[in-house]
Amino acid sequence: MTDLELLLTCLVIIAVGIILFVLTGFIGVKKGWVAVIEKMGIYVGTYTKRWTYFTPLLYRRVGMYPLSAMTKPIDVNGKKFIVTYRILDAKAYHYSGHDVQGAVRCAYKGPELPTQENVQTVIQSIGCECIDVKG
Repeated sequence: MTDLELLLTCLVIIAVGIILFVLTGFIGVKKGWVAVIEKMGIYVGTYTKRWTYFTPLLYRRVGMYPLSAMTKPIDVNGKKFIVTYRILDAKAYHYSGHDVQGAVRCAYKGPELPTQENVQTVIQSIGCECIDVKG
């Protein structure tokens, strides 16, 4: 291999590396979902657009959440609930720990048992719309 071939090979490898690095800045969001974006650890915004470009290493997607209704079982102090909810504020939901069961458990750490209305209030406080609570 001559010096020129070696130089061309190195340049091609570097060019491919740069292209791949630039392409990592595209953030894809599925239809019906929302992405939470941060810039160096600070909240930037929520995006629902299919493809958005952000500078690599500065921006990153820290959360991706569905906007459709979800049903999850919750167990708090031995009492079980089936909760159907929808995320309205993705920022509040993400930064509250993005865990419905954890939020309800945190609100009721003691021996007291929550009621359906209490569970609805806690779910609404983390940026969600409570559709139904059974239990």
